[in-house]
Amino acid sequence: FRLVLGADVDAGNTEGKQAQARIRLGNLNVRRWVCLAKQKLWWMSPTIGEDTVKTSIPRETQLLLGKASDEGGQESYVVMIPLVDQTYRSSLYPHTNPPSMGVPCLPTTTTPGEVELRLESGDPDVAAGRVDAAVYI
Repeated sequence: FRLVLGADVDAGNTEGKQAQARIRLGNLNVRRWVCLAKQKLWWMSPTIGEDTVKTSIPRETQLLLGKASDEGGQESYVVMIPLVDQTYRSSLYPHTNPPSMGVPCLPTTTTPGEVELRLESGDPDVAAGRVDAAVYI
């Protein structure tokens, strides 16, 4: 099963297009996980964790591989890869409330272990209302 998610960046925004957006993906319920996250501009480092409900992923996560199990005990692996679109680059972040960076987030309620997708163009003058490919799941 493969899924590429796009996003309406200007959803809930009365001013139209934005250079940055935060999209809450919800609670990622995996038992064990490994991810690669940016530590500096050109460097990434691996992080290993257990139980995303209790432990948050690092900021600027560029790849997440997790081991999940359903109610019947069937185990499977989940991979999430933020993508680069024509206008935006995306990263996975732990969900924070209130929003940081002055970027609006819809909706605003939160629980521990939630994951959000951050989209940014890097230039306040470069903005779009829609992203066709934001994250590969």
